[in-house]
Amino acid sequence: MEEFENDPIFSEEAGQELFGDELPKMMELWLTNTFGPDDKPPLLINLKNSLKDKDVEGFKRNAHSMKGSSRYIGLIRMGNICEKLQYAIGALLKAIEAGNAKPENIDTDPNTNKYFKIWLSALEPTFHAVCVYIGQPNKEFNIDPEILKLINEAKAEQAPSASGQPVSYTHLRAHETGRNLVCRLLLEKK
Repeated sequence: MEEFENDPIFSEEAGQELFGDELPKMMELWLTNTFGPDDKPPLLINLKNSLKDKDVEGFKRNAHSMKGSSRYIGLIRMGNICEKLQYAIGALLKAIEAGNAKPENIDTDPNTNKYFKIWLSALEPTFHAVCVYIGQPNKEFNIDPEILKLINEAKAEQAPSASGQPVSYTHLRAHETGRNLVCRLLLEKK
């Protein structure tokens, strides 16, 4: 996720500019639309179904929707990742139209696959940042088990190798949770 590590996960100023005191309410709505209530399929399920059905147009539409809604409330990194994902899907669509690819390539196309996995690995820290901001750090949603599996696989691929390679402070902050906040505070004291 190196190319996005300088993008803030959340910019309160951007969200406050549009929504003021209503920003927590809008972020709650973002959580619901992304992870979902029981009465409507959330974006995560729509993306999974688009991928499973090889629906390139549907996948692009969902990535576009996520880009706009994320940036609208100040989730800068998520918006930027979705933009790259949307462009990768757009390039795949052009290749399909030119006869150089097939919809079946959606999950094997290198660029689409790369940005989809980056997007998946960015979901957890973004979700956490939103929950902390709205004052519900322990909020949970019933996430589809297949989506949870994809998120965990993507996180494993995006994680630094166990080779002892140093990671940036920004990278550490992206993975911050309430449980490892103490670790970050200890690092800052050094």
